[in-house]
Amino acid sequence: MEKVKRNEVADFWDNAVKEWLNSTDDDWLKRLRGSDDKDDLTKWFKSYNGALELSDGLEAFAGDLRGIKDEPRLVSLGLNPGVGYCELTSREGVWSKRIRNEGYSYCLTRGPATDPVEWLSVRAKYGKGESPYWVKLINFVERWLPDPKAKVCDILNFELYPWHSESLTAGIETPASLVERYIFGPIAEIDVSYVFAFGAPRFRVATRLKQERMLKEIRARHKVLGASDRSRWEMGLYELPSKQILVVSSQLGYAGPPGELRMETFRRVLNSATGRAG
Repeated sequence: MEKVKRNEVADFWDNAVKEWLNSTDDDWLKRLRGSDDKDDLTKWFKSYNGALELSDGLEAFAGDLRGIKDEPRLVSLGLNPGVGYCELTSREGVWSKRIRNEGYSYCLTRGPATDPVEWLSVRAKYGKGESPYWVKLINFVERWLPDPKAKVCDILNFELYPWHSESLTAGIETPASLVERYIFGPIAEIDVSYVFAFGAPRFRVATRLKQERMLKEIRARHKVLGASDRSRWEMGLYELPSKQILVVSSQLGYAGPPGELRMETFRRVLNSATGRAG
């Protein structure tokens, strides 16, 4: 399968991250707040009005987008990269120094799961440990493929908004044109049938993209189990322009993928709605 769009998007983010690395916080903020509405990075920045950690750079995707070392076997869709740590993600952070030397898309050891040693060392200072998001996602890829040897290198995770924040304090409204070009475009060149998004906020994103005719609803948001299900498990299925299926799943009080006990039900819902083998 060709990688034209994958490489174009990788090039875009390589240049954007390089620009951030070579700027100051003041210059970077001035650039992002510019009045050029034709500039994609400016449009992207303005699509969220909440608090940000601009000194921690950009994290548009995690994984081997170019497919140089590993071809992704599972694609997931996040909201934004979450909290950043100056020891890792500032311009002089460990990961940023690697990115300077290797290039953003070529550096594959710049995240909690791909460099757990540095991540855990920094997190320990704050009384924290592994990244819950990545622990759950790696467990899911093992169950989904299914392959007990599946690893983080099998996952390609895109963020709807690439700037770090300690928490989301507003809705993310990434323009549909940017989602199409920088997320759905490269995904179309990856040999997967499904794209996964976990957590209730993803439903709001799917609804907006459906309204903007970026997604076609296959199965509307619905409860998977009966009224006695205390976790209120809900799923929705949407067709991407590439005909791949976006699967949104949410459980009350839990933002991760379904656990081992629910995988059979998860596959059954997908197979029933799409006629595809899980």
